[in-house]
Amino acid sequence: MKAVTPIVSSLFAAVFSVSAAYADTTITRIYTIEMGDNMSGSPIPVLDLTNITGGSLSVVESMAQPIEYIENVTLEFENAPTLTVARLSKVTDGSKQCNGYGSYGDVYNGSVKDQWLFREVELTLCPQGYGPMPFLDANYTISAKTYEAYDSETPSLPGFMLAEGTIHSIDVTPNPVTDVYTTTLNGKPLTLELLKHSGEVELESQGMRYGIILNANWMGNGERQLVIDNSPVSPFSKTIAIMVETIPGPEGDMETLRIVYADESGQRQETYPTELRMLVEQAYGPIDPMM
Repeated sequence: MKAVTPIVSSLFAAVFSVSAAYADTTITRIYTIEMGDNMSGSPIPVLDLTNITGGSLSVVESMAQPIEYIENVTLEFENAPTLTVARLSKVTDGSKQCNGYGSYGDVYNGSVKDQWLFREVELTLCPQGYGPMPFLDANYTISAKTYEAYDSETPSLPGFMLAEGTIHSIDVTPNPVTDVYTTTLNGKPLTLELLKHSGEVELESQGMRYGIILNANWMGNGERQLVIDNSPVSPFSKTIAIMVETIPGPEGDMETLRIVYADESGQRQETYPTELRMLVEQAYGPIDPMM
């Protein structure tokens, strides 16, 4: 017997007729900067860029490029005003680099006017690890394009580097729930929340796994994240519903799950069936059927 959860049953007709033209061509991931350092002292005594205490950035992905551009980059310093750059575009001519991270890697550059003591400040960012990992590490370089003189007797100077270092940020992109399924496993209520976007989940016994994510809350056993990775979902896929099939057996019913999703072209797809008990065991460990 197949059961369709109520939250989406009335939406199926509209969703299944989605065309390729409807599919999103870009997605945006939001990161919070957890830590950062400066590996070179500022040449300006009154400008202390030593410690980055926080900040954020947004990465715009496309189906053509893992990072199309980076926007709304904010770096917060312990002893200096915050630096905010609206957009960093990819540098393709090899003219920019940071921390010796040369033109063989992806480099992004942007600037802001009237920052600190300068008419224009440049920020160059070189991602070191990205997607589908739940974090982003990057090297950075901050430089002055032109130097604002302290007084009329001091001439303007050409641009020079102010700081360079590294940042570590974590993915805090909202991932809404698209469907909910509640059942009983080993006599205790189990609730599964299906998240809209796929991603990477670290399982204690299996390491990092990429796929469709479900938040699980199993009474008496706590909360975990489960991942279904038996179908070719991409970051541009969007989940729609949890489909459940209950198969009677001599030792009790067996529940299997299939996830309905729209792929990157907007077409309806389904994952292969996954046994519920095996899915739960990947995060909670072996389940004693006698408990």
